[in-house]
Amino acid sequence: MEVYFYSFDKRKNSTARPSGTGTKIDVELKEGADFDRPTFKMHNNVTGFNYAKWNDAFYFIVDRQYVYANMWEITCEIDVLASYRGSIKASTQYVMRTSVDKDLNLFDNYYPLKINPAVTIEELDLGFVFEEQSQDTNGPTVLLSVKGSSGTDVYAMGISNFREFSSYFYGLSQDTIWDELVNSVGSLPSVFEKHMIDPFSYITDVRIVPIPYGNILGDAVGNIKLGYWEFATDPYAAGKRVKNTIYSSGIKTGNVPAGPSGDKAFLDSNKARDIQMFIPGCGMQSFDADKCKGATNFHVNYVIDKKGVIAYYVYINDEIHYCSADISLPIAIYSNIINVGGAISGVARTVGGVAAGAIAGNVPGAVIGGITGAISGIASASPLFTQQNLGSDGSWASLASQPKVKLMVTQYDCADLAPSIVGYPCCKSMTLSTNGYYLIKDAQVGFGDDNFIKESIKSFMESGFYIE
Repeated sequence: MEVYFYSFDKRKNSTARPSGTGTKIDVELKEGADFDRPTFKMHNNVTGFNYAKWNDAFYFIVDRQYVYANMWEITCEIDVLASYRGSIKASTQYVMRTSVDKDLNLFDNYYPLKINPAVTIEELDLGFVFEEQSQDTNGPTVLLSVKGSSGTDVYAMGISNFREFSSYFYGLSQDTIWDELVNSVGSLPSVFEKHMIDPFSYITDVRIVPIPYGNILGDAVGNIKLGYWEFATDPYAAGKRVKNTIYSSGIKTGNVPAGPSGDKAFLDSNKARDIQMFIPGCGMQSFDADKCKGATNFHVNYVIDKKGVIAYYVYINDEIHYCSADISLPIAIYSNIINVGGAISGVARTVGGVAAGAIAGNVPGAVIGGITGAISGIASASPLFTQQNLGSDGSWASLASQPKVKLMVTQYDCADLAPSIVGYPCCKSMTLSTNGYYLIKDAQVGFGDDNFIKESIKSFMESGFYIE
């Protein structure tokens, strides 16, 4: 009986076979030998060999024993992958991983992610320069809702305009009022004419928005009418009437940092790539990284209406976000404003009837006290405005403090790839005809002489093996 011996280094989970014919040695098969683990007797010392071929099967040499008179016993164990290489390559299996094919849409969790991700921030200006403390065209805008014959109009004013506008209502000092009263002769001084109506019966709402007054869309600057009273004596008393939209950005485009490509394209996914966007006025929004694959740009379009509500459309590829927020802050005037208005009317009526007598000392003290109280009320009603809930919902604060859209991409990397060793995700049925690494799911082995052979081949396939 002849056996061919080789000095052949190979990995055990491989179908590789030695080249050449090897060294032929005559042997005797030991009694009771098993085909899967035969023992051969021979007179040759084969310590220089580690592999053998007997008939059409290949074996690893696993033991050598010297018996007597230069007689050796060589024990071998079948190499099932090399022995059944042809049948294995002809079989069709469901391949989980392989080095000969790949689907980069499948996340590869074989490689551990590195601890520290790379964080990239891309900024996109909203289209205006906002200075919160400014009182000119770069500063906040005041929106006044005013009732009129055509309904309620909304006017936009800068901070300086608004302060001047307010001074028309309560801009007199107590000394000025007293001097006018003293100099009158039973008639109403003209300086009081503007107090004859209550302006707050026409102004229904006052809000401030963090949008530069100079950027507000509207009609040409004109006069504001409160009933039959028209502010026309000073440009600061004027505002521009706005339509439903007070600002529109148009479509603005920013850059999306490039995601991993090539064999690491699987990292461009939700499992290793986090995409968030800070949207001024609306806060943080999360994007689906899987839907943003391959994107090079993001797009923002937003409008602001005359009630101070901002609405955004933001999209990256097919991932579209809509969000809106009220970025206005209501301006509250002292809660006794109605009483102050009544006091103003009372002054007018009182002055018309008894002012001259009061000044001359010919009226009861109670009336004098009433006039004095009314005058004090006028003098103390200066326009002290209070911003309510400043930043409590994040809307005003987030836009005013950071008027930029910020795209933040957190990208994880993984250990270096070793596709020739562990392959790529594949997950499909295929014939194992091409050399390379394979990891099989539920291997179907219909060949082999006994269950030991079949189970051994199945175990190798399902643990990962190489066709070579």
